[in-house]
Order: sequence, then C-alpha cells, then structure tokens
Amino acid sequence: MTTNKKDKPDGYVFGRPTAYRPEFCQTVIDIMKEGGSRKSAAVACGVTHETLIEWEKKYLDFSEALRVGLSLSEEWWETHGRKNLHNKDFNTKLWDINMQNRFKWSRREQTDAIVTIKSHEDMLKELK
Repeated sequence: MTTNKKDKPDGYVFGRPTAYRPEFCQTVIDIMKEGGSRKSAAVACGVTHETLIEWEKKYLDFSEALRVGLSLSEEWWETHGRKNLHNKDFNTKLWDINMQNRFKWSRREQTDAIVTIKSHEDMLKELK
C-alpha cells in the first residue's frame, strides 16, 4: 500500500531528517586548520563526502566554513613545506604532488611562442 501526501497530518515533513548541525561548521574548521581535507571533514561530521557537498549547497554558514577551512588547510600545508625546505628527510616531491592535486597548484608558466613551419622544399632551398 502506498501512502499519499494527503494521508499525512499537517506539518509533517516528508523524507529523512537531516543530520546537519550548526556545530559542524566549527568541526570542519578544526579539522581543516590542521591540514585536513574535505573528506576528512566529512568523516569528522559522520557523513559521506556527497552529504558534505549537499550541505554546502543548502546551508550558507556551512559553505562559508568549508571555504575558510580550505584556506586554512592550504596555509597549513604551505607552512609545513616552508618549514621543511632544508630538511633532507622531507619528501618534497610528495608535498609538491599533494599541493598540485589538492589545491590545484600548477608549475606551468604561461609562455608565448612563435612557431614557423616550413615545407620540405623550403628547408632544402635554405640548405643550398
């Protein structure tokens, strides 16, 4: 037997209640200020990364906490890298890959290049 929305009393909210709590904003910031990721923050809140994304869309305060957390996380990793520049045991390659993947860092520099393509005939003429 299927239930119809009309069968429910006034004020009844359909669907599963959200697990979101405003205190999760501080949880996210606390995890990320120690270099944690968005997925680490989701685990700390007891939800999946997909739920974290939904909360980010739905709750403005949570969205802001994630933005602040991301900045704090990137700053933590930058500081960690700076402090270990002269540490021969520090894995700079792993740190670099982490920064590129997690924070979209790029080592590419934009350069302008002028390329001239010549035909075989033109190249042979220059040789003569």
